[in-house]
Amino acid sequence: MAAHPYPGSSAAPGCPAPARTGLGTKLLISLQWLLTLVGFFCLIVATVVMTLRPDARPM
Repeated sequence: MAAHPYPGSSAAPGCPAPARTGLGTKLLISLQWLLTLVGFFCLIVATVVMTLRPDARPM
């Protein structure tokens, strides 16, 4: 399998395929991952706070 190169991207017939990912797309993907990691961090912190402080638990 290693002897075969990875096939290039293909688009629908009649539509040109983009040559490569632009800077804007890379920034949006980075922002999406950053927001995902911040969300996980907040979930973990909220769980720890509710575990350690009974008065922080929702009713």
